Amino acid sequence: MQKRLLKSLAVIIPLALLIVALPLLGACSGTEEPTMVTQLAPMPALSPEPIGFDAIHEGISGYLNSGSTWNIKAEDLFLLLNDEDTGNDPFIISVCTPEDYAKGHIPGAVNIAFGDIVKNGTLNALPKDKKIVVYCYTGQSGSQATAMLGALGFDAINLLHGMSAWTKDTEVAPKRFTPETAKDYAFETTPNEASDDYPYPTIDKSVRGAAQAYTSAKNIKAEDLFLLLNDDATSNDPFIVSFRKPEDYAKGHIPGAVNIGFTDLAKKDTLANLPPDRPIVAYCYTGQTGSQATALLNMLGYDATNLLYGMCSWTQNAEVATKCFDNETASMDYEFELTPNIFVPKEEPGAEPIGFDAIHEGISGYLNSGSTWNIKAEDLFLLLNDEDTGNDPFIISVCTPEDYAKGHIPGAVNIAFGDIVKNGTLNALPKDKKIVVYCYTGQSGSQATAMLGALGFDAINLLHGMSAWTKDTEVAPKRFTPETAKDYAFETTPNEASDDYPYPTIDKSVRGAAQAYTSAKNIKAEDLFLLLNDDATSNDPFIVSFRKPEDYAKGHIPGAVNIGFTDLAKKDTLANLPPDRPIVAYCYTGQTGSQATALLNMLGYDATNLLYGMCSWTQNAEVATKCFDNETASMDYEFELTPNIFVPKEEPATPPEGEPQPPPEGALVMAVDTCVACHSSQALLEEVASPEVEEKSEETSGEG
Repeated sequence: MQKRLLKSLAVIIPLALLIVALPLLGACSGTEEPTMVTQLAPMPALSPEPIGFDAIHEGISGYLNSGSTWNIKAEDLFLLLNDEDTGNDPFIISVCTPEDYAKGHIPGAVNIAFGDIVKNGTLNALPKDKKIVVYCYTGQSGSQATAMLGALGFDAINLLHGMSAWTKDTEVAPKRFTPETAKDYAFETTPNEASDDYPYPTIDKSVRGAAQAYTSAKNIKAEDLFLLLNDDATSNDPFIVSFRKPEDYAKGHIPGAVNIGFTDLAKKDTLANLPPDRPIVAYCYTGQTGSQATALLNMLGYDATNLLYGMCSWTQNAEVATKCFDNETASMDYEFELTPNIFVPKEEPGAEPIGFDAIHEGISGYLNSGSTWNIKAEDLFLLLNDEDTGNDPFIISVCTPEDYAKGHIPGAVNIAFGDIVKNGTLNALPKDKKIVVYCYTGQSGSQATAMLGALGFDAINLLHGMSAWTKDTEVAPKRFTPETAKDYAFETTPNEASDDYPYPTIDKSVRGAAQAYTSAKNIKAEDLFLLLNDDATSNDPFIVSFRKPEDYAKGHIPGAVNIGFTDLAKKDTLANLPPDRPIVAYCYTGQTGSQATALLNMLGYDATNLLYGMCSWTQNAEVATKCFDNETASMDYEFELTPNIFVPKEEPATPPEGEPQPPPEGALVMAVDTCVACHSSQALLEEVASPEVEEKSEETSGEG
């Protein structure tokens, strides 16, 4: 049934950005009325870096058009280090493994893992006023790391052929190109033209964010590329790009390859010839330039891989494969050192604090707040129809676009679960009004709410989601039905969580931890039952009940321990949770379990919510209480079909992360609270609540 809206919410004009760092996370406990607090705190202003393809391309173009060389030979680096002028000594980074670094490294070099090289703490501590030389074993990974640093504005250069060019010692430089391992695959001389006009990739990261998403070097061996091209399946053939001189390309190139000048990646016309939806293999002579191109293309949103050792690995034809590494003539015998040089990442005062303690601090404030985390459909209806538009909340649907189009709560905007804590979204969400998040049944909505609450928004979950707003099964197709509940065994004997575990290791900020949680995690009762009864104890999850002690005592899932939702704010409680074992959280109907799940994942645990909570585990009405009733709990309120447009906001100011910013005066940071779908909600929203977002979610979640 389609109903006309009674009153529509105005779409917000994105407000000036206010930092949402260090908010307080909430979780759903067994208490009827969880609460939440607001607090004033001076916070550094967070103005995000510009994001999107154009922003990243601008940074890359600056690097490509800088006019500097991208590689340094071992003999030139040796001269720099031994010319008695320490003022021109570069800062040297080895991205070799710690074990190989310990066997020997270039004097003065520090060891930084490839995946850590563009993390905030690393970037803050790298010198901005001197050249940086990056090296690996053969120049492949070093080139990719160099390209990222260059795109980020550092004066970086790659050591040509890496450590294998510095020393002949195969213990210190165990990986090196050997000509005898080169293949003898066919090549062609007929040029191929890249004439198609493709759209640019869609990417919502900044230059820094794009670099940070590229956590490991991507290389493919010649034999693997050959198999891809000759397996009789053209659908998996990559698009091949040669980055060599036109005259060398003309002498011979990999079949199908087009030729592009490396600096031409700065031209959008060139990029328009590259397919955004097909793997790309980049190659050059020895893998150095191909590696740099690979890193830059991945930052731009392409799926690119470097051909290891370039054309030198494809053919032994000396006319076609030129500039190949020669272990006799190109490998030096320079000294190396064994003593490690210490590099300390630096979190500058203006950077968001990272690590378990920082995230827990935000979550603790959220859990110790004091407001309800859910709003009933009838209370939301009253808010929207009380003739006072000043108290109207901002409403977010995290249902699929298709289901949103079939009908949504008047005024609601549609934001995918995975997009809800992206910078552009967070910048455009209102900081001065309540946010109501809803999904289908409250599971994904609760998880999104917990994240928004932890980030300082005044958000709250719609209890039982769209299924509580309307009985229309086309508009709310996913809903809990009591007859589908299982009748699995439960126990009444309490279980104690007495082990003392270390906390998870996590190097993210509150915002970063939320942004890493891109989809809601739910498990069905039947799947949990199979895990617990498959005769293999090694895959048994650690089960946590978030219900009132008296309800836990009436019956709980075998093996489950009981924890108060707000007790997640206590480190002593978290010390009882295993960081290396899956955790299943459950409550009454899945709302509080969902909030706990989101918060635990932000803290670095591997947690999943039991879909529909204890109500899906047993039909025993004494044990499974507060279950959703389609007759009494589902309303018949109006919905609308006209979409309301939400525009993410990338603010113009773009200080790099980690640089101190003066706090806005009187910056208000709301400690928002999370999932309590398991509880009855208060008559109306309290002054402060917690946001929810539901994920577009997988079929297996049973929730949208």
